[in-house]
Amino acid sequence: MKKLFLLYIFAASAMFTGGCSANMSNESKTMAADVAAAVPTDKQELEFTRFSLFYEKPENFEQYSLLETDEIYSGCSIYSNKSFGSIDEYESKTGLNNKIYSYSINLGQDYPEEFVLSCIACGKIPNIIICPPKEGELFDKEMLKKTAESFAAYKTPLFVQFYPVFPEYDRKEYINFFRMAKKTFTAFSPNSAFVWNVPAEYIRECTSLYPGATYADWVGITLYTNPEQYYDAITAVSDFYAEYAENSPVMISEFGVSHYSPKDNVYETKEAAEFIS
Repeated sequence: MKKLFLLYIFAASAMFTGGCSANMSNESKTMAADVAAAVPTDKQELEFTRFSLFYEKPENFEQYSLLETDEIYSGCSIYSNKSFGSIDEYESKTGLNNKIYSYSINLGQDYPEEFVLSCIACGKIPNIIICPPKEGELFDKEMLKKTAESFAAYKTPLFVQFYPVFPEYDRKEYINFFRMAKKTFTAFSPNSAFVWNVPAEYIRECTSLYPGATYADWVGITLYTNPEQYYDAITAVSDFYAEYAENSPVMISEFGVSHYSPKDNVYETKEAAEFIS
């Protein structure tokens, strides 16, 4: 398998909300490229060349992979601020053409149908971050099954960034639950590519919580920083890539740059924008 490096931008200063309207059937069982072709658009880049995005797992498809490419793709989360409206409106205003859009839920919450349909309508790949439940048991098996079952509603290929890891998790309980989640989601939603995600500041501490390449289709790093920490950020990403890219494709699953400058105690967006670009 090719080792991929996918850039997923999750800018802390650009978190907006909205979605494209959609009225699409969930019965299609063709490749994801057909979805892009079915959406009214004149953007040639929406033709997912060299992608392996399946709605149904072929009988001879032994190891599931969401995508295979040598390209670097960007993504964004716009769903915590309503000022930019839909995906189309956001990209029209910013001039961007992101491939991936992200949305967060807690375990046990309803499947984000509107968000997923918005992504399909715009030819984007959904990335759903599943965090622990707001209340109740941290590793709730019944709640896990309920959430996984809800993902069976659509066969859309998507990323599932499941339980971003923190060092305080019990190693045995976390790994067993992550592996159970991978198996359960595969049963109900075989096109869900599981992402094991680690905060940059806890890379070394969380090494022992890695569930293994069999259960982590992708590995991701969360990186929130500021322009003064440029080299620290580059080093963190480089170290993470060297550690895991041998067995799994790698993404920067969350990325944000503060526009507050501790030097002058002022807010400067220019340096933050330059850092991101």
